[in-house]
Amino acid sequence: EGLSLSINEYNKKRDELSLNVQSLNEGIAISKIATNSIEKQQEYLSNIQNKLENIDNLENKNDIKQNINEDLKGFNQIAYETKFKKETILVNDYNDEKTSLDINTKKESFSIEKPNTSTYANDIFETINNADLNNPESLKEGITKVESSVNQLQNTYDKFTDLGNKLE
Repeated sequence: EGLSLSINEYNKKRDELSLNVQSLNEGIAISKIATNSIEKQQEYLSNIQNKLENIDNLENKNDIKQNINEDLKGFNQIAYETKFKKETILVNDYNDEKTSLDINTKKESFSIEKPNTSTYANDIFETINNADLNNPESLKEGITKVESSVNQLQNTYDKFTDLGNKLE
């Protein structure tokens, strides 16, 4: 009697442990997938920054818009394609039931607000496409918008990195 109880107890603990390990590993995977994708998104924003900083070479500065829109399209594609078990990690759209990514173990829960990186691209798109880039003020606004998006994205990257570190 006592032995079978302790075997059941052992099996229960073992199952709990393996579930905890699985949850932690999934959380680590999510944070790695997210940070890898964000690094690619950062490259797109960096390209856009370079284009705007070197815009003086263009006779009509608005000619760069199409080119920037290609970068934004690439940026958004990453946002929507970055998934873990079919769930998007970098986009929080209104169809999603959950607005956070949660990793639960028996002892602790880790949660991270699901970022919506596609809004960064959409904001840049609005700002740049509605601007006359030949006007220095409008150009400056565009550059500022890209900079703030770079900072938001870095912030998101740091949160995922932090989550990964905590889980490990």
